[in-house]
Amino acid sequence: MLNRLKPVLENKAVAKIGQNMKYDMLVLAHHGIAVQGAAFDTMIASYVLHPGRPSHGLDALALEYLNYKTTTYADVTGTGRKQIGFDEVDVQTATDYSGEDADITLRLKLNLAPRLAEQGVEALFRDMEMPLMEVLADMERTGVRIDASFLQKMSGSLEGDISSLEEKIYELAGEKFNINSPK
Repeated sequence: MLNRLKPVLENKAVAKIGQNMKYDMLVLAHHGIAVQGAAFDTMIASYVLHPGRPSHGLDALALEYLNYKTTTYADVTGTGRKQIGFDEVDVQTATDYSGEDADITLRLKLNLAPRLAEQGVEALFRDMEMPLMEVLADMERTGVRIDASFLQKMSGSLEGDISSLEEKIYELAGEKFNINSPK
């Protein structure tokens, strides 16, 4: 099935709208699909509009912007000992759940896009945050190079600095005590 979707998903000319697209891009990359044409991520739009809000998840956004209570992942897969993997969910339930997610995501896009323009943050969203999502997905997929030798030297240097500062603190206090104590 993914092979049939691959040409569309990799076609930059076909705009993609999603919720938490970075996650989807990582999952699809694991299956050999390099998603192109990410045009609008409702999670990122929500973040740009309200960076301090506690949740930018689909369920919370649907409730706030669409006054709609979604079927949750837990509703479909269960919880605790009775939880099953999504691959074990019957096809009709999985189809309904996925269709609802797609519908809500599109409806959120139609709701959030004008708000970005109204608040004057559309360019930030389009020119900074959306491209950054793709960069972060690439970084997560490929990792970053760490210079372990440099970090080891830096750690030793910092330990020496900390030790010197501790001695100065004890000297100023006139006694040794637990510097790390919150009291």
